[in-house]
Amino acid sequence: PRHEYLTGKFSQPLQPGQRYSMSFALTSGRVHDWVDAGMGISGLGVAMGFGAPIQEGHEKLDLHAQFEIHEALVDPDWRNYTFVFQADEAYTHFTFGLLGKTPRIREDDVEGRTLAYYFVDDFFIEPTEMQISSSHRPIRGSSTPELEKALFVPNAFTPDLNDVNDRWMPSLPEDARAWITVTTRWGNVVWQGVMDSEGAQGQGWGGLDMEGKLCPAGAYAWSIRMEGLDGVSQHKGLLQLIR
Repeated sequence: PRHEYLTGKFSQPLQPGQRYSMSFALTSGRVHDWVDAGMGISGLGVAMGFGAPIQEGHEKLDLHAQFEIHEALVDPDWRNYTFVFQADEAYTHFTFGLLGKTPRIREDDVEGRTLAYYFVDDFFIEPTEMQISSSHRPIRGSSTPELEKALFVPNAFTPDLNDVNDRWMPSLPEDARAWITVTTRWGNVVWQGVMDSEGAQGQGWGGLDMEGKLCPAGAYAWSIRMEGLDGVSQHKGLLQLIR
């Protein structure tokens, strides 16, 4: 099997003995009839280290995971994960990928799938005083208050009508409301919407312009005006439409 991993560098080394809360977002990669993707695997996780790990070819890395997803994940929607760990060394990097020893495989209703791959986004880490016991599984999903307060905006989507990552839709904090605009790089508006923490009108942007025509693949700019318990805030960024 071919194993690929993602490695990131912290803005500063972690402090030994300090507890940290780390979060990220994950969704299944797009699936086509001519691509053998569509499987789900368990054992995806995050390992701390001091640089990019050395990998021979596409062999599986043997790393100790601070966090592991036990579910064999196949999900076209973005999922948020967060976990708490105590740094035992001054780690400078993290690595994400298949770290479980004997992963379970899930193929759903699609036969002949031989590949599992995912989009990963929005990694964030901060010191925390949250207590965890050694017998407690890593916290994940929307059960933690730190994650519920966050605004998450996906940076890519694939509107190819295969029900996998077909719509671009930010995730808002609880009790928030947002007015969203997506434009081309030249400032032409292609989509506008209003959403709250329960979802968006029309369920987000599906890759069509204001006239209902397909937008070409490429980079687009988004802006969000959000009203919440902490007042009004403005946010801007870029996203990638992939066809």
